[in-house]
Amino acid sequence: MPMLIDDMKDSTARNYGGYPDRLYLVGKDGKVVYQGGPGPRGFKPDELEEQLKLLLGAFSAGKK
Repeated sequence: MPMLIDDMKDSTARNYGGYPDRLYLVGKDGKVVYQGGPGPRGFKPDELEEQLKLLLGAFSAGKK
């Protein structure tokens, strides 16, 4: 599973608005496909899983 570790300047946190913690799904093109609500109450793994299935279904169907 690809992971991202932010730099000491918190560039990723600033660019993706990840405060407080959020769940993200990033497509192969580098664009955010899903951004969950602020954690921990906004953590909805079922929503993330559904978005992942939709994304994978689109790729398997030849869509992007």
